Amino acid sequence: ITPGQKTHKISSETNPVIYSWPSYRPSKFRDGWFLYQAIRKFKPVLILANFGAVNISMIVSWLLRVPLRLATYRTAAHFEYLEEKQKFKQFIFIIRKIIIYKFCTNVLPVAKVLSEELRDIYKVPQKKIQHFYNALPNTKIMSSPKQEMEIICVGNLSAGKGQDILLQSIYFVKETLPDIHLSLVGLDKWRGYLYDLTSELGIEKNVSFLGQLPHPTVLSKIANSSILILPTRYDACPKVVIEAMSLKTPVIASNVGGIPELIRNNIDGFLIPTNNPKILSEKIIYLLCNSELIEIMGHNAYEHYINNFELTQAVEKQVNWMEYKISDVSND
Repeated sequence: ITPGQKTHKISSETNPVIYSWPSYRPSKFRDGWFLYQAIRKFKPVLILANFGAVNISMIVSWLLRVPLRLATYRTAAHFEYLEEKQKFKQFIFIIRKIIIYKFCTNVLPVAKVLSEELRDIYKVPQKKIQHFYNALPNTKIMSSPKQEMEIICVGNLSAGKGQDILLQSIYFVKETLPDIHLSLVGLDKWRGYLYDLTSELGIEKNVSFLGQLPHPTVLSKIANSSILILPTRYDACPKVVIEAMSLKTPVIASNVGGIPELIRNNIDGFLIPTNNPKILSEKIIYLLCNSELIEIMGHNAYEHYINNFELTQAVEKQVNWMEYKISDVSND
């Protein structure tokens, strides 16, 4: 069942059959009734829910006694970055999730580190937790040689993503490498602030704000860049890191959340502390001044991606686990 705005994907003649939720976000009574009818019709042994569909899917499937009720957990908690007015909403959110996760037979985080959040914040027993990393197909983008002084950062422009730290690091890098160029891909309310910071630092000629781009264009730009930078202050299992690895582009990223589970420090790229533009600038300079290391790290990253985050293998792992769970239910 796809999100409600994707009605163009509906297909009753294919396998899998595709429906869409009645609402843009499945949170209304009509969405519950729609799922109730679907479960009564198809009698599933397993239901897997993502994002906004988790709450209603777990409640309805529990009421109808679907044997396996799986919910993904994809977003790291970041309470320290919430504004004061958001904290009460976050408290209500936590209480709601504690209740919802009691209806699940299993919760599937996208990184090992998120298991701690599920246990400590949402009170999910360890025996109900099974992590599966994000995975992506091998795009095999045809790209020109990497541009020597070109680096890229992809993500929403927000305080949590740390683009301000990256801009400050460019100020330091420019002293050694005046031709350094950073492409910022993404949109959000922080764009104006980052524009002003770029001007204040005097690095306007070194930074391009590209806004939101089609995904194939983003992949091509990552493939043609020497480094992907992710100075985020919190994150779970960012897909852009996996995309960069699949395109043989080394990554410099913050040592937070599930990122250390993706990047092997000094092998595929560098892990750095948050909020430290000086260290970030040193790593950027070190890599850009060593084209051979960029090639070696890019090759290492690609091999790591193929062995651990390529979609075909990831699907096989999940299928095997689900079949095992289904066999357990059948035996019971």
